[in-house]
Amino acid sequence: MLATGLLLAGLSGACQTQGLQGRNRDQQATYTVRALRTELAPEIRVSTCAAAGEAVLRARGFSIAERTITEDSARIVGKAPNDGLFERTIFESYVTPRGTGMLVRVEPWGDEAASRTILDEVLVRLGR
Repeated sequence: MLATGLLLAGLSGACQTQGLQGRNRDQQATYTVRALRTELAPEIRVSTCAAAGEAVLRARGFSIAERTITEDSARIVGKAPNDGLFERTIFESYVTPRGTGMLVRVEPWGDEAASRTILDEVLVRLGR
């Protein structure tokens, strides 16, 4: 019973970790519910973030399975060569009330280390 409770707590995203990302380790990012999120200044456009996210996924050997970009949101879905049916990496960028948000999620179970590595590479490409 205890093991089931611990498993469900882990899957529900009950844990939240924060860390500093980017070239100078000055960009706050929070990992919760299988996703890493951060927010940039409003002058960084969604399309700029999407281009950086796609470039990072391609540079890491992912094929792009889905690409949807509008002025206020973007979603890039990458598949690694060895990914199974439900495995994929999602990069999203979107307008927030205070700026431009970004999200990295490794599905289906989440991978904080991989998400942080991808976000770091995106931030470096954005000069952050």
